[in-house]
Formats: sequence, C-alpha cells, structure tokens
Amino acid sequence: MLSRHHNDSKGHVICPWTMSPLLGSPVLLECCICNGPFITYGHEEAWQPRQRTQ
Repeated sequence: MLSRHHNDSKGHVICPWTMSPLLGSPVLLECCICNGPFITYGHEEAWQPRQRTQ
C-alpha cells in the first residue's frame, strides 16, 4: 500500500499524468488533494492496473 500522505483511509489520489513508467523504482509524485509531493515505489500494488476480464 502507499504510504499515508493524508491521515485517512483513501490514501493518495495520484494524478494520472504524474505516474512514472519506471516500475520498481522510487518516484516523486504529486498529490491531487493538496498538490504536495510524496515519494512512492512503482512496484506497489496500487500501481498495478487490475483489468481482469472474467
């Protein structure tokens, strides 16, 4: 899970254009809620698109 930038259950709201294609490496993103920077990792679960067609 993403490290809590805001103390709530929603976690981060990541702007799509700030997502880095470099998976598995630390990236600096911008929070859409407060426009504050935070560091996360590309290999985290939230970065994996879940498009499973059953």
